[in-house]
Amino acid sequence: MERSESSDAKMKAKQLRRINGMVWSYKTGQMISLQIHVADRLNLFKSLADDFDNDFVTRHQVAQRLGLHPRWVMELLRGLTAAKILEHREGTDDTECFRLTEVVAEVVANETDSLLFATGAFAGGVDAKLSDAIVTAFKTGLGYTYESTNLRTGEQGAAQTKRMLGVWTRMALVDQVIAAMNNGRVTTALGNGGAILDLGCGAGVAVNELAASFPKATVHGLDPDSVSLSIARKDALKANNSNAIFFQAYGESFEPPNNIKYDCVVCLDIIHDAPRPDLILLNIRKMLKPGGTLLIKDIKSTGDFKKNLETMNNLGLLYGFSISSCLSSSMSQPDGLGLGTLGFNPIVAKQMAESAGFQRFKINDFKDPANLYYEMVSPGGEFEHGLSRQNTSMNVCVPDLSTLPGPMTCACHYGMSLYTEMTMDSVPSKM
Repeated sequence: MERSESSDAKMKAKQLRRINGMVWSYKTGQMISLQIHVADRLNLFKSLADDFDNDFVTRHQVAQRLGLHPRWVMELLRGLTAAKILEHREGTDDTECFRLTEVVAEVVANETDSLLFATGAFAGGVDAKLSDAIVTAFKTGLGYTYESTNLRTGEQGAAQTKRMLGVWTRMALVDQVIAAMNNGRVTTALGNGGAILDLGCGAGVAVNELAASFPKATVHGLDPDSVSLSIARKDALKANNSNAIFFQAYGESFEPPNNIKYDCVVCLDIIHDAPRPDLILLNIRKMLKPGGTLLIKDIKSTGDFKKNLETMNNLGLLYGFSISSCLSSSMSQPDGLGLGTLGFNPIVAKQMAESAGFQRFKINDFKDPANLYYEMVSPGGEFEHGLSRQNTSMNVCVPDLSTLPGPMTCACHYGMSLYTEMTMDSVPSKM
């Protein structure tokens, strides 16, 4: 009987993975369709076919020819490569090359005498104002914020994100991820009335879950988007979370009330969206107590496009998200670093942690198929000399998020793709 039940469970799990992958493949198609539509509006395909004679070209050559911003062009060229529309030749960010072959050009560029021409079919299904905003960003280099989008569309986008985040937040955030931080010290501190900040809290899903789980703790939520914060405050009131307090401000300049210092700051899928994540990390380190913990949950990316191309499923989906949301947000200020969806990787994370003055840096995988969990500890306290004091009374379990149902979602997206296994052995995990 036990063997039969085990077999049935495995069969059900396999079926769920298949159906989940099938449904998310439709979302992948939607986001690749958006990229084809944008490329067509920018005259990219015709330029690659006619101006460059289907030869390999760099992003800078394309940007100069079409009068576009090279950072945006790189994101689109890589997205179309991930979608197998363009060919790629390895190089640095500035020297890598892309090509539209003559065969593919017949389908996406030749609308004169090719009966196989298909690009014209990709004009529908795209919000006209979003399409215009993306095209403008390619030309000016300056993106748009989430708040500007939400002010136009209302609470719909923020509400959708809240729905997508709900399951993961309820099942994983407090009992698994927070519990594993700093060898269990974060959970202990919050249980004893400590303070935690969710920087980039959006509609407050995590804040309200933390407030309910730690009623003695002070739980702050910070976000520049007034529309999302409106939802967060209403949900806190409905749940009687009197210890949940929300602030509208930017992470790099926020000053906590009453000079409060936090035991923990969490950034859940938002660092790659920020124009100046380096300044945010610097400010977070100042807001933490000595030995306080910063948790950053962000997209599992190697930092190398070729490796991502080889190891990540649905990479085209992620570049679609980046062009429509993440890159735009991270380029919404003139001095924005423009990380985009895949830009906050272990190499960048370690560099920023060191520059911000964190004492300890660790990468947690937690068997999450889509995200990495960066753990950074501020100087002082038990880590004043770079060594943690052993606490044998704590029995901290390492989370296994591979067992959670559904995809691991990104707060800035309405969904997230499934990934193949990625190994991070070549990336330094500690400092």
